[in-house]
Amino acid sequence: MSNDNNNYQINDFLRNMSKKEIKGIAEIVQGQTSVSLLVQSASFSHSTVAGINIKPYISAVCSIMGNKRTCFASLGTNNPIAIGEEISNKDFVRVIVDSKGKANKKIYLHFKEKTTEYSNEDEENDNCLLVYVETKNYAHFCLYEGFLPNKVTELYVKDEKGKLAIRTVALSFLKRTFPELETSYFYGERN
Repeated sequence: MSNDNNNYQINDFLRNMSKKEIKGIAEIVQGQTSVSLLVQSASFSHSTVAGINIKPYISAVCSIMGNKRTCFASLGTNNPIAIGEEISNKDFVRVIVDSKGKANKKIYLHFKEKTTEYSNEDEENDNCLLVYVETKNYAHFCLYEGFLPNKVTELYVKDEKGKLAIRTVALSFLKRTFPELETSYFYGERN
């Protein structure tokens, strides 16, 4: 990886991938619009949703696995944040959402050199994952909730009213899951 946090490139975060992640990235490169990618670290953010590569102006990946909570987020012009146990400035999350199988969407979450697969076929569990990306063109919301029969929910909207609605849900989830975040952070201020 580059030494200067401002000089990271997407390729810096496409390492140690599982075979399924490699397949997902290959499909994105080939123009498959039903496979999405979000990479978030404490100093870098990138998304590819519906075939559009862009740096999001709001992005969040929040994971709850048992009693471990992890969140990487970037809201507006604020510096990105990373919350969780033992997170270093070299850590990042990579999420690939595969929506080709409409009935059984799959999510691949890569964190700390480990990739976890989530799908509707999973046994009931306590895991939860929120992925939210917003740009001037669209908002993409994906939620995995392990105790529900339909564990993966995904929304993709382009209109401002829809973007506001799912932004509200995503930020509410973020604040309630990570109460240590100052409310001012959601309004473009950082303490």
